[in-house]
Formats: sequence, structure tokens, C-alpha cells
Amino acid sequence: MAHSYQTFSFVALVALVVVFPLVASAQAITDGLVACYPFAGNADDIMPGGAHGTIYGATLIADAQGVSDHAYDFNGGSHIQTTLTVQTSAGTVSAWTYVYTYQTGYNQLNLVLGQWDNLQLGLGDSSLGADGQWIFRFRDGGGTMRNAIGPLTELGRWIHVAGVWDGSQIILYLDGQPAATVPAVGAAAASGSLMIGRHTYAQNYWFGIIDDVMVYDRALTPAEIEVLAGTYTAVESRSWGGIKAGFRE
Repeated sequence: MAHSYQTFSFVALVALVVVFPLVASAQAITDGLVACYPFAGNADDIMPGGAHGTIYGATLIADAQGVSDHAYDFNGGSHIQTTLTVQTSAGTVSAWTYVYTYQTGYNQLNLVLGQWDNLQLGLGDSSLGADGQWIFRFRDGGGTMRNAIGPLTELGRWIHVAGVWDGSQIILYLDGQPAATVPAVGAAAASGSLMIGRHTYAQNYWFGIIDDVMVYDRALTPAEIEVLAGTYTAVESRSWGGIKAGFRE
């Protein structure tokens, strides 16, 4: 069932400013934010009318900064089911990820986010000629599946991944930089609820860690994606754009 997005009131907007530190770049990316899963000890959506997640086997683990119980570990058979259905003419999905390993072969996607075959973010498989490569998949207004395929993933480090659609194209971003762009006309096809860590069917599981899942009802700009991803040369020196700290309790 589609999640009803609420119109932000002035009070809700003030609450968001409290949640997000008073950093100009961080404030800018609250615009259009309809679901946010910081995984601060639970799988709740912190936005008004929260589309909370139900946990199936995923376990809390330390995040990239070493803070206990602020990310979820997915063992290749676990997932989180939200009550959110993504159906917008433009939008953005993003997450922090850590890849342990990945499965290969036909119909062996490794999904960070999945909404049936209509919206998928994760690693590809041999059916796409993309075993272990980053992908953003989007079923366009004509019913055609569009595949933005990026490079082979690295194992054992944190990677920020995002998928953006604006009604004319889809863009896959890795660590704040565009990795692939493909034409795609129309809104995201609505079907079922958004899954974290697998396909809607019990398949295409993630092997690794997922953190800070965000869903927007608009296409973020390249500069905004860069803010979400921060800049870093190693986990210890990553700049989180003043966002992560605002989720801490």
C-alpha cells in the first residue's frame, strides 16, 4: 500500500532543523526528504508519519565511525521491510554501504534497496553482464527496465551509493560522483513496499552493512549528493557533512 507523504508543517520543519545540525549544506538536503532511516538503535523512519521498518534477521552493528548499534549487518538472508512505497516523478535514494562479499550468476543481484523489479540499488549479476558491479535499476513510464551500471565494487570499505531520477534520466552515484547515466522517462512504478537488503521476493540478499538510508521525492543535485557522501580518503578522515552526528542519541 502506498505510503501517504505528509505536507510538512512549520512545526515539523522546526523539528527537522533540530534533528539536523545548523550547517547550511546539511539543511539544504532536508528539502524533499520523505523517509530517513539512520538506524540509531532501531529501524525507525525519523520523518513525520514515519514509514518504520520491520527487522527480519538483520542485527545492529557499529557504524563507520565506530559508534555501536548505529548500522545494520545483513548476512545474506536478512532484510528490513519498510511501509514506504516509492512512486514519484523525480526522486533520490541513498545509503552508506559496506560489502563483505557478493553472489554471482543469473538472477543473483545483491540489493541494498529493492521495490520489486521497479526500483533497485545494489550490485548486479550475470543477466546484466555486471557481476559485482554497482547498479541502479528503474522501470520507466513505458514499462522498460533501465539499468545504470557502474564499476566493480570494492570489498571491505565504506561506500556511499545513490540513485537519482528526474523524469528524463537516471543517475548512479558512488562516493558522491556520477558513475553511470541512462535515459529514462516517467515516474517510478509503484508496487509493494521498499525493502532494505533484498528483493521483494525472498532473493537477491545483501552481504554486508547498510546505514543511513534516505528517500527523497525530488532529484538531488550533484552538489547535494556530494554533501550526503562527504569527502574522504579513508573511513577515519571522512567528513559526514554534519548529518550523522544529528542522528545520535
